[in-house]
Amino acid sequence: MLLFRRSSTAICLSFCSCVVSTSSILLSDAKRISSMLQLNTASGRWLNLLNEMLSSLMLERTLISIGRSDS
Repeated sequence: MLLFRRSSTAICLSFCSCVVSTSSILLSDAKRISSMLQLNTASGRWLNLLNEMLSSLMLERTLISIGRSDS
């Protein structure tokens, strides 16, 4: 029973360590991207516009494919 507790604790600690390291990597990437977009505000606006256009196109295609599958 003690061995099971130790192994489950080790698994839990390794999982938490993985989550923390992944979160710190994502946070540093987000800060880097944010600073890049602040330096290039015009480029940032163009990227946001492009992202919105692509999102609406993907949504439109999804709705069309759902409509086709319903018929």
